[in-house]
Amino acid sequence: MQEGQLVGWVVIWDNRVLDLVGMEVGLFSISCRFKNCEDGLLWTFTRVYGPTLKRYREFFWEELRVIRGLWTDPWCIGGDFNVIRFPSERSREGRISASMRRFSEVIDELALRDLPLQGGPFTWNGGLNGQSMSRLDRFLVLKDWETHFSRVTQGTLPRPVSDHFPILLDGGRVRRGQIPFRFENMWMKEKRFKEMLKAWWQVGVNKRLALDRVSFWDDQERLRALSGLELEARKEDKEDFKKWHLWRKFL
Repeated sequence: MQEGQLVGWVVIWDNRVLDLVGMEVGLFSISCRFKNCEDGLLWTFTRVYGPTLKRYREFFWEELRVIRGLWTDPWCIGGDFNVIRFPSERSREGRISASMRRFSEVIDELALRDLPLQGGPFTWNGGLNGQSMSRLDRFLVLKDWETHFSRVTQGTLPRPVSDHFPILLDGGRVRRGQIPFRFENMWMKEKRFKEMLKAWWQVGVNKRLALDRVSFWDDQERLRALSGLELEARKEDKEDFKKWHLWRKFL
């Protein structure tokens, strides 16, 4: 991690689905070795945050090579690489650079697959008045990881807070059977239950509507530059989302 950089990494998993059997922490990554509770498959996930300064980038690539040599498991990498592969992955395309070529070389050297991105070509939006857009974030997988999960896709989600779009990596696995609805009749005896239920429902609806509006502005921004009034409207919608999110916690 370069001097002056302040970054926090979080890797969260459901221990009903995955068992953590190993972990390695590097300067630019956290690697977790998981075992599937259902079928016993061992695989590795690496969460990355690439350096923003070019002089540290070769250290980053070398760290990925070292991780690749630690285990022979199916491997998935995801996070903010802070570099793009092609000129088309930024709003002002320009020419292909040495950094782009090197990123593609590393992907080939490690035999990784760069999955197509659904939902838009960019994952980051910033700069002056939010007019710069790039694809800094992605998932990369080994072929043997992909073969264990059917119909693997990655796509962007609405971004109510961050300047990065969240990315969902969907393994396409279908849940077996339906989840039964459960309700305890004892709650009907609570005098304030119906009022509280109505309040929870309304807050949830308002939160969803605010998120839909943020998603709308994000979709528009992928097509064209937003005006000052539109940027202000999106900012207000983001504040609404945060407000309703906090209300949900208090109720």
